[in-house]
Amino acid sequence: MAESATGRVLFLASAPGGRAVASAGDNLPVFVLLPGGRILPVLTAAAGRPATVAASGEAAPDWRAPWCWSKEDPAGWLFVLDSSLAVRQMAPLAAAQFPNWKPAEGAFVLEAPLDPRSGRLAGRIAAIGGKRLA
Repeated sequence: MAESATGRVLFLASAPGGRAVASAGDNLPVFVLLPGGRILPVLTAAAGRPATVAASGEAAPDWRAPWCWSKEDPAGWLFVLDSSLAVRQMAPLAAAQFPNWKPAEGAFVLEAPLDPRSGRLAGRIAAIGGKRLA
């Protein structure tokens, strides 16, 4: 998966489960809740979980189709942001609450490493497009 404007390859951001979701394991997907109530996945250019879409034959992935979340992820982390992107709350998110996300609708792309303790996520909403990864 790649950012449309730059072509930069992106990965799903993840964070350890910690005590709140210890049974879910490590490397849980990370999401943001924007002030308008929209939940978006967090993507990063740093090495992370592969974010690829399988394409059959010569057909390119349909970036307007809903994303298929891994069944291995029983939970994730939700960062509740205010209008200045300050983190107001960090809470576990059950897999049943993962968004019906379509990559073509954009994602929250980190511009700096994910550091939940900083109280802020340095990032922006960006358009996502397809890029075949070798």
